[in-house]
Amino acid sequence: MALFALLGLRSDDSSLLREQYRSLTRLLPSMYVGIFAVTVTLVIVFYQSVPAWIAFPVPSFLTFVVVFRTWYWLNARQRVDALSAPTHHKEIRAATLLGAGLAFGFAVVGLELMNYGTATEQALALVLIWAVAVVSAFCLHAVPVAAVGVVIAASLPLSAAFLVSANPIIVQLVPVFVMMTVLIVFVLLELYRGFAKLVHSNETASRSESRALHAAHHDPLTGLPNRALLATRLEAMLARKRAAGGKFAVHCIDLDRFKEVNEAFGHEAGDELLRLVARQFAEACGPSDILARIGGDEFVLVQDASDAAEAERLATHLVGLMAAPMTLDSGRVFVGCSIGIFLVEDPGLDPLECVRRADLALYQAKSDGRRRLMFFNTTIDEMHRTRQQLRDELRDALLHEELDVVYQIQIRGTSAC
Repeated sequence: MALFALLGLRSDDSSLLREQYRSLTRLLPSMYVGIFAVTVTLVIVFYQSVPAWIAFPVPSFLTFVVVFRTWYWLNARQRVDALSAPTHHKEIRAATLLGAGLAFGFAVVGLELMNYGTATEQALALVLIWAVAVVSAFCLHAVPVAAVGVVIAASLPLSAAFLVSANPIIVQLVPVFVMMTVLIVFVLLELYRGFAKLVHSNETASRSESRALHAAHHDPLTGLPNRALLATRLEAMLARKRAAGGKFAVHCIDLDRFKEVNEAFGHEAGDELLRLVARQFAEACGPSDILARIGGDEFVLVQDASDAAEAERLATHLVGLMAAPMTLDSGRVFVGCSIGIFLVEDPGLDPLECVRRADLALYQAKSDGRRRLMFFNTTIDEMHRTRQQLRDELRDALLHEELDVVYQIQIRGTSAC
């Protein structure tokens, strides 16, 4: 286990394991195709000179392994992200052991072939076996324990055979052979370091991107969706209702005495209060409801309500929650809340219009005395438009000096002319 961890097969690094497994799904089919090609070549070259137990069983076994593992890794491409880290670790270890076993078996077969054929055929066999071992190692570079295992499993029996060879030239080549093996191992480890560094850099960048995306769509104080994400989710809710039918309610909620808490206890207490209120609202929501903080002490709750009575029950519950005293680190505070509700029956409306109508109902609820709820209706909209028009006309009149202010004395409740 320590060797596996030392050479890059760690069971506690899920992102690295996933990318190692992904690399194997891309490269191992090519490796097995190379093994099959070398096997076929050796059979053609030595078919007439080797015993039957080498000519048929060994190539048949290798062909079976190659076909089965190629099929496995081609299918594995589709499930890389679906598998868990322990499964990745298990499959990579299996590939590591199988790779070393195949490399060792190939080397042994190569040494056995040295007893048959011509000198040229023998040299060809060794070159092909060594080449397929090196190519296999580079295909396994993302898992250095597998890559190094293949090189060593192929090199050890060949080196031992060269040392005891009767040919002095082959014996003298052993140091060069060993040096080349060490160099290949060094290159493989360098390739792995670059691979691992790239994986970890991508993982860091991905986490940074996720944090930035979360920050862009969530309120940093409460962790709730912000106005931008609310608009997106509200649009999705409208799309679902357009497709399946049904109603839903938009609640605009505003705390009634939040400014007093800030003035009496400071902004830290105000922030603590907002976090507490957000938790209580979230606990009161249903699984399909959407809760957002859109600024200051104002929240929006999109409720998957079937009718006005269901929306009213939730709003009444929230008003009751806020009516109770709340305990902060600085002391107990009393706030309360007012709620404006718009029951959306037309899914063709714009999300911003839905929130605007609920906000108008909230404005009316606060004007009527606070700590209450109010449903939107056309009268509220008309009153708002009338007030807005009156304000605009007064601003224009002041701007153009069209107002004449007259002081009129009042005597005993009647005006004096």
